[in-house]
Amino acid sequence: MPELALGRVFLVFLRLGATAYGGPAMMAYLKSDLVGKRHWLSEQEFKEGMALCQVIPGATMVQICTYTGYRLRGIPGALAASLGFILPAFLTMTVLTAGFMGLIVVTAARTRNMVTAPDLVGSGVLPSLGEVRRPLAPLGSVYAGGQEWTARTADERSLDRGTQVRVVRQEGLTLIVEPMEGAPA
Repeated sequence: MPELALGRVFLVFLRLGATAYGGPAMMAYLKSDLVGKRHWLSEQEFKEGMALCQVIPGATMVQICTYTGYRLRGIPGALAASLGFILPAFLTMTVLTAGFMGLIVVTAARTRNMVTAPDLVGSGVLPSLGEVRRPLAPLGSVYAGGQEWTARTADERSLDRGTQVRVVRQEGLTLIVEPMEGAPA
């Protein structure tokens, strides 16, 4: 048999990779194509290749394609056959993954502005009193209910560290506070 062009080996296995669904059930089709139709392998060579590929862990179809490419053109043939067989599945999974990730990003972007924190002031969930930890100028933090919260005053004025405050309301995840009566502003 004359030496086959690597491009031909690649294209034959590319077509097989694009249509080979069903795993080991495809072995009969592969045998009829490579042994019967193309005469690239003899019956004995195919059986020996199958025996070898079933002993080696991994995807038997990819291995038999690699084996066939190796028998036809050595290592370059093995690479051409393997790449041709694997490429359709690889491209399909890449496109599906990119599409799925794009869907996630679009969905997240659409719902980003819809997510708001519930108004917890006065419900007992949020504390009603606290102390300024980082000066509010106008944004800082308040220690209340055993944790630190982002906070600001309703009138955007500054409050120093240590000022006792009362929680007036909540805007998203920020507490709006005012100084307690008698507390320095």
